[in-house]
Amino acid sequence: MLQRRPTASRIVEYGTGEDRVDIPSRTPAAGPNPGAAAAGRSSASVFQILWRRKWLMICSAIVAVGAGIVYLTQATPIYSAATQINIQQSGPQILANQAGGPNTMNFLTTQCDVIRSTRVIQEALKAPEMSRAKSLEASENPVALVKLAVTATAGQKSDIITITAESPYPEDAAIFANTVCDAYRAFENSQHRSLAADIVTLLEKEKTKEDEEYQRLSDQMVAFKRTNGTLALDGTSGNFALTRLNELSAERTRAQLEAMQAKIQAEQAEAFKNDPAKMQAMMATSQWRGMDGGAPIRAQIATMSAVLNEMQGRFGPNYPQCHSLELSIQRLREQAFQADQEAAQAYVAALQGQSDAAQKRATELEQAFNSAKQDAIDQGGKQAEYAQITMAMQRSEKVADFLNSRIKEFQLTRDNTDEFNIAVLETAKAPSVLLPVRPNRPQVLAIALAIGLMAGMGGALLLDMMDHRIRSASEVEQLLGLPILGAVPHMLGKRSAIERGQEIHLYPKSEVAESYRTIRTGIRFGMTDAASKTLLVTSPSPGDGKTTVASNLAIALAQTGKRVLLIDADCRRPMMQRIYSLPAETGLSTVLTGQSELAAAVQRSNTDNMDILPCGPLPPNPAEMLNSEAFTSVLRELAAQYDHVVVDSPPVAPVTDARILAAACDATLMVIRAEKTSRRVAEHARDALASVGAVLLGVVVNDAPRSRSEASGYGHYSYSYGYGYGYGYGSKGNGRPKEVKAIGVANVANPA
Repeated sequence: MLQRRPTASRIVEYGTGEDRVDIPSRTPAAGPNPGAAAAGRSSASVFQILWRRKWLMICSAIVAVGAGIVYLTQATPIYSAATQINIQQSGPQILANQAGGPNTMNFLTTQCDVIRSTRVIQEALKAPEMSRAKSLEASENPVALVKLAVTATAGQKSDIITITAESPYPEDAAIFANTVCDAYRAFENSQHRSLAADIVTLLEKEKTKEDEEYQRLSDQMVAFKRTNGTLALDGTSGNFALTRLNELSAERTRAQLEAMQAKIQAEQAEAFKNDPAKMQAMMATSQWRGMDGGAPIRAQIATMSAVLNEMQGRFGPNYPQCHSLELSIQRLREQAFQADQEAAQAYVAALQGQSDAAQKRATELEQAFNSAKQDAIDQGGKQAEYAQITMAMQRSEKVADFLNSRIKEFQLTRDNTDEFNIAVLETAKAPSVLLPVRPNRPQVLAIALAIGLMAGMGGALLLDMMDHRIRSASEVEQLLGLPILGAVPHMLGKRSAIERGQEIHLYPKSEVAESYRTIRTGIRFGMTDAASKTLLVTSPSPGDGKTTVASNLAIALAQTGKRVLLIDADCRRPMMQRIYSLPAETGLSTVLTGQSELAAAVQRSNTDNMDILPCGPLPPNPAEMLNSEAFTSVLRELAAQYDHVVVDSPPVAPVTDARILAAACDATLMVIRAEKTSRRVAEHARDALASVGAVLLGVVVNDAPRSRSEASGYGHYSYSYGYGYGYGYGSKGNGRPKEVKAIGVANVANPA
């Protein structure tokens, strides 16, 4: 077995026992870091990750916007038209001194429900304009269609109601809004005219009774005068009984008027209690308007109806939540109906109680009046009787005059179509075909673009999380615990094996050549020449470029005046023979098997101070050959003859050759390929080398991207130890000659 060569005193121990690894004291990390992968990945900014996968986001955004455009071309455009009305209630009042107005919010909410009621919609469908509506041509249920299309909304800070209609046809939207508005106005006017007519009928009935009473009193007065002749009835002002009788008569008259008015109101309420519309109108114009118990429920119905219309317009009438809302609205309407019934009953009971109280007071005043009348009769006799008849006639005349004035007012209300004042502030007009309310084209495209970008960003971050490749220099240091000695940029153009392996010799002014000088400087400053006599160059997996790095690094060391030997110890896939056009008959394998002498196997290169020991014929057992005493002796002998011996080995992962060679060499340089080497393979290679006691000098990042965005994680290490590219080393072009010929080598008789 090969034993690891002793190193200089600047080496520190890492690990214990058989797993002990000697790391140069310049190494920043002391060993494996279990959380290095996550830390390395998190160190990359989100912006860098997204920029690296910008085309994914762009494509995702294009696809999303394309889907939005397809949706816009396939979706049926919905157009909206609206009309606004202002309602000023001036409905009929039964009592002349009736004060107070309706509760505005509840009143407007009720009117919104009336606008969308089936009765109003049915009246609107009778309008001639509806025959021009295209959307109704194939409809089996036009009432439901119009009811779904029309919404009525009360202003939050105004008494204006907006009637909005939506339809796939612009003209239909305007027709629906205008005809429903006209039907509502006609319906409300008819309701109020009907209410006024009913009140006139009741008042005329009372007027007939009062006329009959007045006629009876007139006949009585005539009969009294005939019986009593020219009875003097003057000078009654001093009669106390007559004065009190006059006062009680006035009070009795007022009480009887109030009782009569209360009775009329109670009878009207009793007649209207089964007609919700008339009852609500009557309650809204009375001092009992606070009894409208269904108003809060109707406000909820209006709010839920607006939400239902919006959901039906957005998701369609078959959306599950639309059915749930319809059921809830139906239940609320039943509750509102029940509350209206209860309010009507309470209203009727309240009016009846008011009528009973007024009648009781009138009865009491009537009794007081009769008592006073008896006193006056006793005192005044016929004079009192005459005064009684006179006052009764005056009372009856006042009542008749009052009833006449009220009848005239209600007859005017009945005949005037504008009594219930509904002013149309704005008439609905057909919108432009280019301006549908749904789908909102800018909004759909903006949402599609946002979704596409978010999907692209999510996909980019997800792909980055699933990407196990080493993507940055900081990740290398955190993951492997090793310093980066340099980064070799990507070689431009198509290169042959000769050009890649001798880049620093053929193109000395290129960026790649300068990067190898940077690596050379890092090695020389990292370890003394004695501690790095034999330097192994390996990589975690095939294709990482370790042969190219080993060849150019050997040339770079030789260019400093040191005597360098490059050994091709990759006895499975040797490449130095192709790079330097060497014969394959002799080499390391023939020396170790005793078929040739070492001096005959070493070949001179075209670079001063540099010789090459190729692999030679492929041996059947490379691992056993390298793990022999013969190889140890040859390596020791060559280390004594040269300042530096650079050994190219197979990758660490596939075979064990690299570990055997790492144990025999003074230092090991690991090459990883940018954007290719995975974290798991790199960690495995480091642990495998550390397990045999290899001195891990550092890491070289090969094939680093040249673009600024892609090289942000690696590129700055290319200049860490060199002069940069501003001092004549490849700042303009790569110094590549027009033609590259095969480079031959000569045998070295005595390499020492």
